[in-house]
Order: sequence, then structure tokens, then C-alpha cells
Amino acid sequence: MPKHPRWRAISFAFILVAFLESFSSQSVMIALAVIIPRDFSSNSMVFGLTSTIYALGRLLVIFPMGKLSDKIGRKPALLLSISMSLVGLIFLQYVHNIYMILFSRFLMGTNAFMAITMAIIDDVFPPEEKGKPVSWLTATILAGFLLGSVLGGNIYELLGDSYAYIIQIGFMGITFLVVYICVPGQTKIPDNAKVSPELFSSSPSAKQQKKVVIRSLFKTPAFRAVLLINFGVNLIFLGSGAYWSYMLINHYSLEPSQVGIFFLPPLLGDISALLLTGTRKNMFRVMRITFYAAIGCFFFLLFLPFWQGVWIFTFYGTLFGFVNCMVIQAVDTISLRFAPPKQEWSVFGIYKFFTSLGAVIGPSLLLFTVEYIWPLFGVMFFPIILTL
Repeated sequence: MPKHPRWRAISFAFILVAFLESFSSQSVMIALAVIIPRDFSSNSMVFGLTSTIYALGRLLVIFPMGKLSDKIGRKPALLLSISMSLVGLIFLQYVHNIYMILFSRFLMGTNAFMAITMAIIDDVFPPEEKGKPVSWLTATILAGFLLGSVLGGNIYELLGDSYAYIIQIGFMGITFLVVYICVPGQTKIPDNAKVSPELFSSSPSAKQQKKVVIRSLFKTPAFRAVLLINFGVNLIFLGSGAYWSYMLINHYSLEPSQVGIFFLPPLLGDISALLLTGTRKNMFRVMRITFYAAIGCFFFLLFLPFWQGVWIFTFYGTLFGFVNCMVIQAVDTISLRFAPPKQEWSVFGIYKFFTSLGAVIGPSLLLFTVEYIWPLFGVMFFPIILTL
């Protein structure tokens, strides 16, 4: 059983935050793919920068927000994260140039909701039950991503930019109220800790002990390998998402509301992966399956320039989503296995740092390559373009 008596209310709150945050972020991305070339005469590289600057905001606040949540509690830190997204959305209504757009995206990115949510899961659920809430959290983010692509495009088409932003602001306001009402001030229930209380102190010996633990983890080959995998998967996935959104809208004249359908195959792969990763005990077996699937995905990628057809895109998108979700899901859960007792936050923060680093580099790197170096680079990775 979960360790907190209000675990249902807490779970509802962090699931709603995850859904609306990913929904809002993807909706804004679809809108910016239209607004940037239409209103500011900018190219795909600038659009990639909006994703990069968003991820950079997350990268910069992971560890400061982690320390802050340890000091003031998970609930105030989560409310602060939602507030930063809310301020960024409000600011986006009044932008007059591309620099203001980048600044608003940076503000929206300066939240650490995912890392704080994982800390809440660690507080509320015992180790043997953490796999299920992590799976639900991942599924919720993916659902928000897909519906943000579909419904977000429809909202901006039907209502226009200003009213669509007001709706997004309303969603985030509802999220703020739900967290304020449902999440208690203290999510962690004291137990018979086997770790000395000095570990939580700010004394030099306690800090030095934490540094020794982190250094020893970096000497572990498995730990370094999973960090590298996590970085690479997020670099490719988020870079390709930005590329798809921009190219389908601006180069192939698809309506924003139609773009979401092209994210459906990866979502199907994600759902298949979640069915295998619902419990924590099979994570290492899942990682082996993922390794073989990734090898198949790589060899399939080599033949994409010679194959055409929507069914090829569907197959590849499903395989890609399957590999991506299994890696992220397994990494998120396995990260807690590497951590000594009471130091889960530090280890998970390192994982999320590498996740954000991949998100920072991916969109700009891919779109810069397509825009200035090798235009056919995108064709090799996205077979749908061969059929349009």
C-alpha cells in the first residue's frame, strides 16, 4: 500500500499537472510553427530555438528547484513551477518580436514539475510500487503531447492566437488550484529510516558523503551507459518532434489540426511499451528487449531512403515510439535503484539533467542541419516526406 493516506488525491494532482503541462507545451509548439514564419518571417532554425530555450529553462532549474523542494516542501515548489509556466503563457500574449517569444518560452521552461513529481512519487509510494505511478505519469504526458498536437491545433485555428492563449492560461490556473487543494503540505510520511539523520544535514561531512556517493555512481559502467542512452533518446525524439511539426505545417501545407495524426504511430508504440513496464521488477528485462528493438530500429533506418508508403511511416513511427518509451520508462525507474536510501532525489536529478541536455541540443541541431547543411538529412529519417 502507498505510504500516504491521501495518495489518491496526490496522484490525481500530479497526473493532471503532467497532462496539462505537456498539452500546453505541445499546443504552443504547433501555434509557433505557424506564427514564427507568418508574423516574424523566420525560418525553421528559429523555431528550433524556441524548443531549445524551453529545455534550457528546465536544465537550469532542476537542481535549484530540487534543493528548494527539500527546504520548503514539495507542494510550494510544485506551485512555483506551475506559476512560472503561467507567467510564460501570459507573457506570450504580448510578444512583438522573436526575442520576446524566446523569453516567454524560457519562462515556461523554468519549471521542474517532472522532477518534483518523481520526488513526490518517491515520498508516497513504497519501492515495490513505484513502477505503476511512473507508468501512469509517462502515459499521461504522452496523452497530453498527442492531444496538444490535435486539439491544440484546432483551438488555435478556431479561436485565434489570443483566445487560445487565454484557454491555456485557464487550464494552468485550474492545475494550480487542484495542486493547492489536493496535495498536502507534507507528502513524506516519516518511517523507520535506516540512514543516519546526519545525511540530511547541511554539515560539511554530510555534503562530502553525498559527493562521494555521486562520484562512485559515475564510476559504474551501467550508470554511465543509461545516462548516455537517456541523452541520445531525448535528443532524437524531441528534435524529430520539432522537425515534424514545422515541416508538415510550412512545407507541406497541412493544417495545424492535422499534424497530430502523424504523432499517433509513436504513441501506439509508447502504449505498447507501457504495457511491459507497469511493474518495477521487470525493468532490467525490459532494457534488454529495448536494446534489441533499438538495433532493429537502426537497421530499418538505413533502408528508409529506398522505401515509400504511409504503412512504412506507421511501422517506423510505432517502433520508434516503442523504443523511446521503454528507454525513458526504464531509465526513470532504474534511476531509483542506483540511489542509496534517502538520496533518490540526487540521482534522479542527474538523470533529468541529461534528459534536459538532450532536449536542449536536439531541436536546434536537427533543424540547423536541415536548414543550412544537409536538406536531405530529414528525408532519411522521416519517410512520410517521400510520399507527399
